[in-house]
Amino acid sequence: MSNNYTSQARNKLIAKAFKEVGLIERYGSGIRRILNICEEYGIIQPKIEEVFNGFRILLYKEKLIHTDVTDNVVEKVIEKVIEKVVDKLSNNQKHILLLMSQNQYISSRELALKVGISQRKIQENIRKLIKMMILTRVGAAKGGYWEIINDTKK
Repeated sequence: MSNNYTSQARNKLIAKAFKEVGLIERYGSGIRRILNICEEYGIIQPKIEEVFNGFRILLYKEKLIHTDVTDNVVEKVIEKVIEKVVDKLSNNQKHILLLMSQNQYISSRELALKVGISQRKIQENIRKLIKMMILTRVGAAKGGYWEIINDTKK
């Protein structure tokens, strides 16, 4: 990614609301921080792709040049990024992931009863978790199971 990156809010009203409730520190700082951390540790710059109405960031563990940085630095960078994502999860999403970690075959109906929200809201939260690449469905709707891609139970 070039250094001439500029942040651009896709929906200014949502960005303003997130800023006011404290879900973002300042506009456009997240991607720049990721790029700076990768540069600081001498690893390949992430690949940023536009996906649907959002984006996906692919992080690499390969170093650009040999440095004195220890091998676990890349894991620390990735952990920081994952922690930031987990911090952004709602309590309902965290509860859904906890229940799925206890029973990967749990249905949306069971989740709705245990979480205390409608089945439609459960499905909406599941779609968000899948889009954030935290959760995936393995197999068919019936007979399949949930797989948590990133361990977020911390």
